Amino acid sequence: MGKNDKDTTPESGRGCCNSGDCCCSGGCDCESGECQCECRKQEVAELCAQVELLKAELEDKRLRMLAELQNERRKAAISAQQSRQEGMTAVLRGLIPVLDQLDLAAGQELTPDNAEQIARGVVMIKEQLLAAAKMSGIDLIHPTVGDEFDSSRHEAVVQQPGEGVAPGHVSIVLRPGYAIGEMVVRPAQVAVAPTNV
Repeated sequence: MGKNDKDTTPESGRGCCNSGDCCCSGGCDCESGECQCECRKQEVAELCAQVELLKAELEDKRLRMLAELQNERRKAAISAQQSRQEGMTAVLRGLIPVLDQLDLAAGQELTPDNAEQIARGVVMIKEQLLAAAKMSGIDLIHPTVGDEFDSSRHEAVVQQPGEGVAPGHVSIVLRPGYAIGEMVVRPAQVAVAPTNV
């Protein structure tokens, strides 16, 4: 090759022809530094198609998991509602006989002759109501005079000395309390013997 002849051989490192990676039998135009081979374009297209397919599969899985999660939440909400209704139904079934007895008592005409009988009936109704509450998991908090004051289950309304009652102990029970398991719904209201006497 003469000094004045132009060297048209691609520079080393430019394009796929120089690296020996070109798969086209006729070679390719590497002047731009980028391979223009049809086989490379096809390979890229296939890779893009695979990526799109993978994206579609992942999106399908995401939507399925989201639907399953929503179904589980709906089932949990329905189950919770059914549990509440069953609990309320059990309480109502226990209260119905008590309400029937109250209706009978309310329908009685109060006279001097039957006053004591009606009073006994009211006591029986109260016992029946407490039994129904007990069956529903409701416990009565009713301390006795002389019991030690328990701030977690008792509410001290007033300080009141009591005969034979030690300081800081219950001297009078004003109102009973109620609890469901370990949860106190209403503490028993009591008077407590003062500690500074």
